[in-house]
Amino acid sequence: MFNEELLQLVEPFAKARSLLDTQSALERFSYKMGFDYFQLLILYPCSLQRSHIVLINNYPKSWFDTYYKNKYLMEDPVINLAMKQTQPIFWNTQDLMQSDISEKSKNVMKLAADFGVQNGISIPLNSPTGEKGVLTFITKVGNNSELMYE
Repeated sequence: MFNEELLQLVEPFAKARSLLDTQSALERFSYKMGFDYFQLLILYPCSLQRSHIVLINNYPKSWFDTYYKNKYLMEDPVINLAMKQTQPIFWNTQDLMQSDISEKSKNVMKLAADFGVQNGISIPLNSPTGEKGVLTFITKVGNNSELMYE
């Protein structure tokens, strides 16, 4: 029974033909797996200095508006770490608080927590043709996250 349910959750990704299909599949998958939010970010290199960005998420509108307006993508420690490694990033570990992470990046995480975007897992994505990205699933309630960003 469990395998059939899992297949029903994964199958829409293979059938997705548009960003809307992908977003619907991510919404259903994240909800069924017990996550509150998701984000899929993909960077398609256009030139050596520019990339085309695809970003879909269901973050709270207030957080996404703040994130976009303040250009936090450049300071987001999850995104920066995902561009450098292939292992999953667990937000409730010390991965995001390494000493080489700037104070601005730490502040992005603190602010995200204020908007309810607190605890998650981010999976770096890398393609053989140079695209990079990260798929993130988030819960509102962190695991001792209030201690991490102080």
